[in-house]
Amino acid sequence: MLSILNSEFKSPHLNPLHDWFTEEWGERSFYNRHHEGYAILAPLIALDDEILVGGLAFSRFKNPENDGMALWINALLVALEQRGKGVASALLTAAAQAAFEWGETQLFALTDVPQLYLKQKWSLVEGTKDQNIVRLDLNGLQPIR
Repeated sequence: MLSILNSEFKSPHLNPLHDWFTEEWGERSFYNRHHEGYAILAPLIALDDEILVGGLAFSRFKNPENDGMALWINALLVALEQRGKGVASALLTAAAQAAFEWGETQLFALTDVPQLYLKQKWSLVEGTKDQNIVRLDLNGLQPIR
C-alpha cells in the first residue's frame, strides 16, 4: 500500500533517494533546510510496503511573478517500475497539503512534464518545449483532517 511520509530530514530513505536524484540530475544539494534565511520543508518520501518508490524535495527560489521568494518543488522522481501508478500525483497532492499547512500561498515547479501538474489544477506560468514553470495556488486548499 502506498504511503507518503514527511522525512523530517532524518529518514533512512533519504540517502537512497538522494542517489536517485543525483543519477537523474547530477550532483547538487537536494535537501537544503534553509535558503537565504528561509526555512524549507523536509522532503516527502513515497513508500510501497516500506519500499522506497519515489520522493519529492523542496527548495526556495525567486518567485517568477514578483520580487519575493517562493517555495518550489526542487526534485520529483518515481522509480521507473512504479511510474503510471499514481505515485507522482500522490506526491504532488502531499506537497500541496504540506505547503498549505506550512502557511504557503503558492507552490512552483520547473518541469519537462507539465501535463502531470496541469491535470492536478496547476497553472502554466511560462514554458518552452523542455522547461515549464508551473504554479499551484494554495489559497483555496482545504486542510486534511
